[in-house]
Amino acid sequence: MHRLFPGQQDDEEIVLVIRQHWFYLSAKILLWLVFVAILFVFDYFTPMYIPSLFQGGALPYVNLMKNIYLMFLILGLFMIWIIHYLNVWIITNKRVVCVFQKGIFEQRISELTFPNVEDISSDTNGIFGTFMSYGNVEVETAGEKENFVFENVPKPKDIERLIFNLMDKHPTRGNV
Repeated sequence: MHRLFPGQQDDEEIVLVIRQHWFYLSAKILLWLVFVAILFVFDYFTPMYIPSLFQGGALPYVNLMKNIYLMFLILGLFMIWIIHYLNVWIITNKRVVCVFQKGIFEQRISELTFPNVEDISSDTNGIFGTFMSYGNVEVETAGEKENFVFENVPKPKDIERLIFNLMDKHPTRGNV
């Protein structure tokens, strides 16, 4: 059986996999494009205004610095995509799982079973959130566990409704 996340049980069905809204990914990529533009601006204007950098012994060092900058640009785009793709909230028929990827080598997985859910709320803020239908969903827990916050996810009201429906269907919900 293919497992989407560590600890997935054999009889557990994945109902929904949620990632941050595409707007947040595109905002990070737009910022990355600013740094790409810096490289093009450097290549265009530097030979006109500082021609000594491209003559004689300085040229190999300039090319080395440009290549290092380009490698960091590629690494930055890779990091933006990997962290976006691996940060995920998973709603199953038994629980809610949060997989938080902080860096390439650091991951935290938290889970919350439906009997421990006290309340769920969602909010949509701002003009972009309203028009693009994204916001936050907060799942409040019973006890000492921290609340789950799904930040900047698409259609937060639908996610809230889905979790409420799954909680009502859960067999041990009434026994807690």
